[in-house]
Amino acid sequence: MLRTLTVGAIACIFHFPVLAQDNTERPLLMPGKRTLYQRALANPGSRLYAKPSLDAAAQPLIPFTVFYAYGRKELNDSKWVRV
Repeated sequence: MLRTLTVGAIACIFHFPVLAQDNTERPLLMPGKRTLYQRALANPGSRLYAKPSLDAAAQPLIPFTVFYAYGRKELNDSKWVRV
């Protein structure tokens, strides 16, 4: 009985990392670093847009919320960060 439980527990332990690796997209790294990711801090009055356009639907953000940065883009003299 104990042997069966141990094998089942080991199978569960090895199964969870596989599930965690489904999302292969990673945040941007800080320049010169291998494990420190870039983050963005929401200033008071910041809005979250569905796409990089002022015409897109937007929702207000809670001030000082921290997001991981997944991409950066400059469009029409505006800097956008994908979070």
